[in-house]
Amino acid sequence: GWFRNPPRKPWALCVPYEMAGETKACYPDLIVFRKAKGQIVTDLLDPHDSGLPDAVDKAHGLAEYAKKHGDQFGRIELITVVKGEIKRLKLTDERTSAEVLRARDKAYLDKLFAD
Repeated sequence: GWFRNPPRKPWALCVPYEMAGETKACYPDLIVFRKAKGQIVTDLLDPHDSGLPDAVDKAHGLAEYAKKHGDQFGRIELITVVKGEIKRLKLTDERTSAEVLRARDKAYLDKLFAD
């Protein structure tokens, strides 16, 4: 099953991120529940356009969240579409998270999706 995580509800799942020195709130779009080895596993999926002004900052916030809480989820992923193809960054992977945290601009983030 899946749940569309609504923004700005007091009970919605919120991931903090920093933008211009201010703490902001990211609400990953989808919370997905699936069975794996007889257990319910929860995934956080956030489709996001890398061209938006907050894209890199939100990516950093989700990567930090994955570092702290990734063991409680099956997947935490940033998702975008590149040339009609769905691309994912698996933030529960430590190397991927580290690369996302190095991103300082859209070009670097786009390169990660392209690799």
